[in-house]
Amino acid sequence: AIVTPVAVLDDQLRLVRGNRALMKGRAPEQVVGRPCFEAVFGRSQACPGCLVMQDYVGGKFRNRGRNFVNARTMQFRVGPLVEKTFEISSRPLRQSERRETRFSETSESPLLVHLYRDATTTARFEKRIVESSKMAELGTIGSSIAHQLNNPIGGMLSHIQLLLMDMKTLEFDGREELTKELKEMESGTRRCAEIVRDLLGFTRRADEDEAHEHDLSEIVEQAIKITELQTRSRGIRFKLDVADSSEGSLLVTGRFNLLAQAVRAVLLALLPSGLRDQQIELKITSGSLGFDILIVVDVFRETHEIQETLDLTVAEQILTEHGGTLQISKNEQVQQAILSLPHPTT
Repeated sequence: AIVTPVAVLDDQLRLVRGNRALMKGRAPEQVVGRPCFEAVFGRSQACPGCLVMQDYVGGKFRNRGRNFVNARTMQFRVGPLVEKTFEISSRPLRQSERRETRFSETSESPLLVHLYRDATTTARFEKRIVESSKMAELGTIGSSIAHQLNNPIGGMLSHIQLLLMDMKTLEFDGREELTKELKEMESGTRRCAEIVRDLLGFTRRADEDEAHEHDLSEIVEQAIKITELQTRSRGIRFKLDVADSSEGSLLVTGRFNLLAQAVRAVLLALLPSGLRDQQIELKITSGSLGFDILIVVDVFRETHEIQETLDLTVAEQILTEHGGTLQISKNEQVQQAILSLPHPTT
């Protein structure tokens, strides 16, 4: 018996016949005649990105020749609430093949055969490969920045500080204004050095292959620093607050870099594109089972839908692999996320 679901569809994409793996114990009258997306996945509308549906809408099914439509292979998630990814192979059923499957040779209606393969594991590995590639690229960029900018920044800072020392022994018109400008230059140079350190800190553990115990507050602070590189121009800052009940040990077991990347992805996903000049608070609380990172964003007067992006999917997967969960909710005024991680196992 074929353990992979197989369906035969008519030119209206309605189920004509299915194998046992597809029927799942259902009677034929329960599913035959229903659209494929409803009969197979229980959806109320076509699967997103379905190429066969695009062919149908485009009128390609009107040609009832031998190859009325091209063979198709596609992959997509069943739905936002179902952690399943399927690969669907679709091709037309020819007249010679109809005889073998006992369909009438005189039938004018073209038929399609769909093979549904569970590709969840494959998709998960592909996402991890993308994540690893991003981290490797960021590590390369960080190393390049360190070599190219650290020395010039250090030289600039040293010369500015020498000028400030000299200013204390000199007397001339405009001395106070020049001293003020030099201090602003010193502050800006120190900020440049801090940005470089943040980037290097984010990539320093990129080669961490095994899980270790890390302070959760350090993970969140590192994620905040990297995120602010993208949001500072919009006046968006982040503030971390550790609840009184969480003071003390905040150790979690995992890979520092991956967990920081997950927090960063969630932060960016929550921010509307039009949001400006706001401080976002993150709070770490402790419970009996682990730690929660609560992120609340005030989106009043902003129209923003949280999109299911690759980064957000990877973040959810990272938390799941570390024994945690991700919950996202939204109402008219705020949207929030709760990232949960368990206590280290003893």
